[in-house]
Amino acid sequence: MAGYVVLGVLAAYGVLCMLWAALGWLLPGGRGGATVCMCRAGLKEEFFIRRWCWLRGLGLIEGVLLVIDCGLGPAERAWLEKCRDVEFCSLEELPARLELERNRIE
Repeated sequence: MAGYVVLGVLAAYGVLCMLWAALGWLLPGGRGGATVCMCRAGLKEEFFIRRWCWLRGLGLIEGVLLVIDCGLGPAERAWLEKCRDVEFCSLEELPARLELERNRIE
């Protein structure tokens, strides 16, 4: 009986994958956008940034990561600069940077 349940779940998943592949052209394929992360001294956001870099490396995320520098140390900043598509800005520069991203999308 358990075998039939597992087989049914796998079959349902297969049907879902086929529908996703067949109707995927209906989903918007636009590029652009930005993810904003406020980073303070101590870099408590390291887990988020590592996960973002991992997803970016897999190609699942497009766009840049805007890191708002709120007192990062030189070692933390150097670590962040190693990540691809990470850009730094201050809190005062953020509205102008978001406007630039909005104009790039349109």
